[in-house]
Amino acid sequence: MAKRAKDDMSRAILGACDKLKAKEKPIPLLEQIMKTYLTDDLMDAFNIKEKKRNYLKKLLAVEAKETGNKESKKSVVPLGPTIPVLNIAHNIMRENAEKCPTDHMDRFFEQDVRNMIQGKHLEKKYPKIIDSMIVEIREIFIDMTHNAGVNLKVKQPYAFVTRFRPEPYKYMGKTGRYDIFLKHREELKSKWVLYYPLIKKIQQECVDRLPQKILDISGFHYPGLFELSELAVKFNDLALTAEMILIRLRDKVVSLIDKDKTKVQKQHIKHYYEAITTLQAIHVSSCIIRTLEYIIEVSGSRRRVPFLVLTIHFEGALVLRPSSAETSFIYRNFMNQLVEIGSNFQTIEKRGKKIVEKNIHLNVTRDYFEEAAARMKLNIKSLYEPVINYVQKLDDLFRDIYRDIDREGTVSVEQPEMTFEIGCNLIRHYENYFVKASKLQCGENFAIGQLVLSEYVKTLRESLSMVIEDIFLKLCNIHLNENDNICAAFEEVRRKALKKPVTTEELIEQGKYMIEVKTVILNDLKERIQTLLSSLTKMIDYGTLSKDHMALNAKAVQWLVDIEDVLEQNSAMYEGIKYEAEEKVHRSIAEIKKRNADLIPKLIILNEMDNIKNSRQYIMQMAPIMEELREIKTKIIWTNREEACLGFALSEYPEYGALLAFIHPFYHLVKLCLNLIRKTTVWLDGQFEFLNYEETEMFIEDYNKEFLKTFKLYKTKIRQAHQEKSPLTFMGISDDVDSSNWPSPLKLCNQATQLIKKFRPAMTMMRIMCNDALLKRHWKGIYR
Repeated sequence: MAKRAKDDMSRAILGACDKLKAKEKPIPLLEQIMKTYLTDDLMDAFNIKEKKRNYLKKLLAVEAKETGNKESKKSVVPLGPTIPVLNIAHNIMRENAEKCPTDHMDRFFEQDVRNMIQGKHLEKKYPKIIDSMIVEIREIFIDMTHNAGVNLKVKQPYAFVTRFRPEPYKYMGKTGRYDIFLKHREELKSKWVLYYPLIKKIQQECVDRLPQKILDISGFHYPGLFELSELAVKFNDLALTAEMILIRLRDKVVSLIDKDKTKVQKQHIKHYYEAITTLQAIHVSSCIIRTLEYIIEVSGSRRRVPFLVLTIHFEGALVLRPSSAETSFIYRNFMNQLVEIGSNFQTIEKRGKKIVEKNIHLNVTRDYFEEAAARMKLNIKSLYEPVINYVQKLDDLFRDIYRDIDREGTVSVEQPEMTFEIGCNLIRHYENYFVKASKLQCGENFAIGQLVLSEYVKTLRESLSMVIEDIFLKLCNIHLNENDNICAAFEEVRRKALKKPVTTEELIEQGKYMIEVKTVILNDLKERIQTLLSSLTKMIDYGTLSKDHMALNAKAVQWLVDIEDVLEQNSAMYEGIKYEAEEKVHRSIAEIKKRNADLIPKLIILNEMDNIKNSRQYIMQMAPIMEELREIKTKIIWTNREEACLGFALSEYPEYGALLAFIHPFYHLVKLCLNLIRKTTVWLDGQFEFLNYEETEMFIEDYNKEFLKTFKLYKTKIRQAHQEKSPLTFMGISDDVDSSNWPSPLKLCNQATQLIKKFRPAMTMMRIMCNDALLKRHWKGIYR
C-alpha cells in the first residue's frame, strides 16, 4: 500500500511539472538567434571571414526588410501596465512532497531506544511511563524523518540557507531549575550541623541503646503451646517492653540536651534541634523497620514461629481455628503497635528560652507497612498449607455426610421423599461413618502448631448419633402415619358402609363402593398391614418403640376382624332401601300419566282466545297451564334419573310431548301479539324522543314475516290434525271464506297482519318526523 501511494504521488508531481513546461516559451530558432545576437564582436570571436560576414549582413538586411513590412501591416497595441504572473511551481512541489507517506519506526530501532533509556530495572517497575515515552519517540521519529525527506528533496521557501537541521534534545543538561539547585546547595552549607558534640553524643546513644531488633519472639516455638488469645497477650507484653526501651532512650536524650552548653553559630541555631530530632527519627525508624523485618522472617521460619493450638470444628462444614487470616491479623496488629510506638516517640527542642515537646517523624510509610504485612501474611499462609491439606483429607473422608448434617445434628438436606427403605439405608450409611470417626487420632503436630482433633471427633460422633436418631424418629413417624392411614381407611369404609343413602344416586354409589371395598380395598389394606408388621421387626433392631406405637399397631391389625360386621350391616341396609326406591318410581310414572290426561280437557279455553286486543288476558289465563307443564317436566326428569340409577329402562311419555307441541307454539303466538300491540301503542301515543324509524321499520318487517309464517304453519297443522282426528286441535274451519269461522291461531295471525297494515301510513309520517335534516326553524313552521 505504501509503495502504491508513493507511485501515485510521483505521477502527480511529474504531471504538474509537464503543465509548467507547457506554459514556458519555446526554444528560439537559429534565424531568430542571428537576428537578435549576431554582432561584429560575436563574428570576431568566432573568426568569421569577410565574405561570410557580408553574406550574413545581406541576409540580415533582407530579413529585417521583410520583418519591417510584416510589422507595419499589424495594428499597434496600445501600451499599458503588464500583470506579472507568479510562478507557484515550487510551492506545488512542496505541498505534494508534504503529502508523501513516511515509514514508521521499526522494532529494532525501538529496542535500541528501550536499551538506551533503561535504568536499574525501572522499566519493569514503571511500564506505563516507558510505554508513554516510546509513543512520544515514535511520533518524533515520524516527524523528523518526514521533515528531513521533504527539505532535502525540495528547497525550503523563504530562502533558508540550511536545508534541514534536527531540533535539539527536549531536556538540556542545565534546566531552568539550575538557579534553584544553586540555592539549595548554599542552603545545605548553612544547615550542616552534624559536627557538633551534642549531636555526636546523641548519635552514639542511639547506636548503643537501640538493639538490632527491639524484641525476640523465637522463644515462643515448640514445646510451648499458645492459644491465639494468649499469643496476642504475649505480643502486647513485648510491645510494652519495646516502648520502655524507647522511653529510656528519650530520657537519656532529654538529659543530654539539658546538660548541653555548646555555643551554636547563629546561622545554625534554627536547624540545630531539628537535626537532633531528625537523627532520632532515623535511628528509631531503622530499629522499627529491622524489627518488622525480623517478625516477617520469624513468621516464615518453621523452627522459630510461635507454636499455636489449632482446632477444627464442624459447623455444617470443617472450620479451622484459628485460621490463617486470624493469625495474620494478630501479627499485623502487633506490627501496627510497634509502628504506633515509634510514631509516638517524643523528643524536645529549644526555641529560644522555651522547651517544646515534639513527636518524631517515623520513616515507615503506609506503602512499606502494607507490603511488609503482605509478606508476613504470605509466610503465615505457607505454614498453614500442610494443616489445610490435612484438613482437606479429612474433608474428603467425610465429605458425603457434611451436606447432610449441621451443628445441631439434624438432617439439613431434606430427602425428596423419605420412605421406610430409604431411612433404613441411611441409618446403615451413617453408622459406617460413625465407625470411621471413632478411629481418628486426637492430635497432629505441624510447624505452625498442634492440630487438636478431639473436639472435632466428639462433635462428629455426636452429630452422627443425632442424625441416626433423627432418621429413626422419622421412621417411627412413617410407621405411625401408615398405622393411622390404615385405621383411617377402615374408619372411612365403616362410615360410608353404615351411612344411610338419601337419594337413589347415593344408594347406587354406595353399592359400587362396597363392591370395590370387597374386591380391591380390603386386599390392599391386608397387604399394607403385612408390610407394616415386617417394618416393625426392622425398627426393633434400630431402637425402642413407645407403648402408644405398639398399641396403634395392634389396633390396625384388629380392624381385619371388625370390618366383617360392618359389611354384613351394609348388605341388609342396601337391600331395604333399594326396594323402597323402586316402589317410589312406579308411583311417579302413574302420577305423570294421570296429570297428562287431566290437562287435556283444560285446553278447550284456547279456542276462545281469538281477539288480539285481549292478548294480555290470554297470557294470564295460560299461566296455570304453563306451570303445570313445567311441573310435569320436572317429574319426568326425576323419574328418568331414578330409573337410570336403578338400571331400569327409561319410560317414555308421548302424551306430554303432544301437549308441549300443542300449547307452547300458541303461547308464543299470543306473546308476539301482545308485544306488537305494546310497541304500536308506544309509537302512536308515546313520546317523540323515543321514535327511531330504522328500528321501527325493521321490527314491523320481522313481525309481519313471523305472523305470515305462523299463519301458514298453523293452517297446515290444523288440517292434518282434523284428518287424523287428534283430540289436541283447535275448533274451526281453516279453509272457510269467512274469517270468523277460522280457528283461534289463524284469527290472531290475521288480526296481527291487519294491525301492521293499518300502522304502515304512520311509518311514513315517522320517517318524515325523524329526519335529521329538520332544524328548529322547520319545527317552528310546523307549529304555526
